[in-house]
Amino acid sequence: MRTQINDIPVRFRLSSALRSAAEAKAASEGMNLSEFMRAAVRRELRCGGMSDRFDPNSAMGELAPLIRAAGQGDLAAQRHGCELTLHAMQAAMARGDMVMAQGHAMEMMFWARFAASQGTDDDALMLTAALTHLSRFWTGEGEFSWYGETLLVEATALADRLASRGNEEAAEALNMIARNVAPHILQQAKEVA
Repeated sequence: MRTQINDIPVRFRLSSALRSAAEAKAASEGMNLSEFMRAAVRRELRCGGMSDRFDPNSAMGELAPLIRAAGQGDLAAQRHGCELTLHAMQAAMARGDMVMAQGHAMEMMFWARFAASQGTDDDALMLTAALTHLSRFWTGEGEFSWYGETLLVEATALADRLASRGNEEAAEALNMIARNVAPHILQQAKEVA
């Protein structure tokens, strides 16, 4: 059972045009209207005078407001952070900077975990992708290869759970993972799922 943290209902009137626009924007960001309205209120409060407080992420420049919003549970911000780190990881890999790519993959995993904890199947699929990307940096015969395998087990178990709920993309991801991992990874994933 989900613990309810938003327990005070608020009712107010909107024009049908404003409601339609809000519902469309919420849907485009993968949220329901209630989630969208909470995020909008949080944004307004941050911009309307609550920004005088100390911001430990201010050194991050333009990312500081995104980090703050994501930390306050803004699903759209969590998704945006995941998307930014995915692109940063891909760019680092394209230029051959595997150290930065690994760092961005780690960041992506955390952003994806936050989004998946309150989002949709698509957010859980992004977490599967993040775990798989990160595992690539920890595979092989090295001392920490167990960590790469642990990430793959989690990604495989998550894809399996989503596929068993009828998610076609997860089924495709699971088939791709199954073709590319050792059998013991698949066995461990069954024990986790």
